[in-house]
Amino acid sequence: MDGNPALDVFSRNYKLLHHAEWYNSKHLENQSSRFDNTKFYIYPDAPVLRYHAGKLYASVDGGDLVSNVITPGYYKKTRIIEEFKADDYSIQRYLGRMSPAAEYMTGIWLTLFDIDPSGNFVVTYECDDMIYVYDKDFNLRYSFGQPGKDMDKNYTRQKLSKTTYDKIQAERKIKGHYTYLTCAGGYVFRGYATGNPKNQTRLQIYKGTTEIADIEVPTGFKVIGYKAPYFYSGLILDENKETAVLYRFKL
Repeated sequence: MDGNPALDVFSRNYKLLHHAEWYNSKHLENQSSRFDNTKFYIYPDAPVLRYHAGKLYASVDGGDLVSNVITPGYYKKTRIIEEFKADDYSIQRYLGRMSPAAEYMTGIWLTLFDIDPSGNFVVTYECDDMIYVYDKDFNLRYSFGQPGKDMDKNYTRQKLSKTTYDKIQAERKIKGHYTYLTCAGGYVFRGYATGNPKNQTRLQIYKGTTEIADIEVPTGFKVIGYKAPYFYSGLILDENKETAVLYRFKL
């Protein structure tokens, strides 16, 4: 799945089974208005996509050309996760709300989530130090989490203008924010960028609700899963060096 948005489903031998093309089809605009007062939703450039119990879940954002997050109160209104059926891709419902930490001051507001083996949503946000655990109907069960080390979270309050998008992208390169969340092998992994001045890529590891590690990792490092006895990272590509590196490790 990519930011077009489009979704392709392949068999194990990589035969294309289904293609859903939603760009210019107004897939989200036509359907999302049936659920709440938001006119329509869009997918972020790199949406989180998860499968569980016959349903697909994708992170979504409000459908403004730039972002409605800079509008006061927006974080209380928009939804953050779209649920749709895995067989016909029909939208079933929208879940969750943005973190109050986003408010309307910044372009660092995106939602990061995974689904644990019990079907609970484990959610964090780029700007929020906490990790939230919700049941299948998105009722909050509990929360936990420790702030990342040496993070610059002095975000800029944005105002809508022709240069807002460029300012947001520039801010994301220099300010600290959480970058992904993965549940694997009984642990929760949360990656983050510290921002200036250290510009480190770091990884938090939680066992239950207890943080057991907060370590520096290579740029681009992202835990993607567990296959006993190892945890695995995704590929880290360097076109200039013509290398593709992945890591495996034990805990």
